[in-house]
Formats: sequence, structure tokens, C-alpha cells
Amino acid sequence: EEEFSSTSARTPFIFDLKDAVSKDGLLLGRKITSIFWGGAYSGEGILKPIFSTHLYPGSYRLSALWVDSYGVYTNRIPAGALRGYGCAESAWAIETQMDIIAKKCGVDAVELRLDNLLSEGERTAITMPVHAFSAHECLTRCAEAIGWGTKSEQPGHPWYRGKGIALGNKYSFAPTAASAEVKVLEDATYELRT
Repeated sequence: EEEFSSTSARTPFIFDLKDAVSKDGLLLGRKITSIFWGGAYSGEGILKPIFSTHLYPGSYRLSALWVDSYGVYTNRIPAGALRGYGCAESAWAIETQMDIIAKKCGVDAVELRLDNLLSEGERTAITMPVHAFSAHECLTRCAEAIGWGTKSEQPGHPWYRGKGIALGNKYSFAPTAASAEVKVLEDATYELRT
């Protein structure tokens, strides 16, 4: 009981996304408002609105990006620093939006993503450089592995099967830092801390 009442937790975001898209499905710009329910106190979790902004361009080419991101106190358990630090929620919002765009433009969801993906050496809309980027290959292989474009076999009521695809990422702050410490111990051995 105490675990659920006195420890930090993953808390909700509210997202409002508006994308400018060409008729053939190329992303032109994105405006996003996010409201993060920070809980009762400003622990580490309240930094999620900052960290999650790295995900708002997704892995996609955008020439314009407008972000309004808010962390608000709510009468709930304090928000914590959990796996991904706001990335899972942001990726869900962006990838759901990509599916909506594909449907409205009458474009295949995988093709839409491939057509808008950044390439090696480009920068995201928040100027993060893209290196060692294998999203094209990953997305293509995943689509092939699940038989994208073919209907799922239906076992019958009440069970239904479908296919979906999404692309997630997690960028780090730039410039990131690294350090190492070498300690010489009394017995002439070394301890390396990185």
C-alpha cells in the first residue's frame, strides 16, 4: 500500500499536435503542446517536460517546430524518473499522429515514415545530429517480418488480430559528457570507473 502512495510513478501527459503536411504526406512543420502531470512535488519527474522535447521531432525531417511544454503540479503521486524519462509517452503521441496523417493522406503508414525519415548526417528540428542511424533498415525489416500490407488471419469473435508499426528513438542531451577515473590501490592494482 505504501509503495503506491509514497513512491514516485509514471504520470500522464496531455498532448495536442498539429502538423503541416503536403498532399503526398511530406511533413512540413509541427506544433505541439504538452502538459505533464507532475504530481504533488517537484522531484526528478518534473524534468520530463524538458527531456521529452527531444522526441517531438521524432526521427522525421521537419523544417519547422513549435513546442509549448508545461509541467504542472497535480494532486497526485509525484512524478518519477522512470525508464525513458518521458520518451515512451512522447513517442506514442508522435507515432499515433503519423498513423492519423497516413490515413488522412491515403498513404501507407510505413511508406509515410520512410519518406519522412532523417538520413545520416542530417539534424533534427532541434538541431541534434543524426549518426549511426539505421531507422530505414530497421523499419523496412520490421515491416517485412510482420507481413506488412497483408491482412492478419482472423481467429474469430471475440478475438481480432491486426498489425501496427511505430518507430521510437531516444536522443540524449548535446553536448553529452563522459568521464573516467583510475584509482591505484594499495596492492598495486588499478580500479577503473567510467
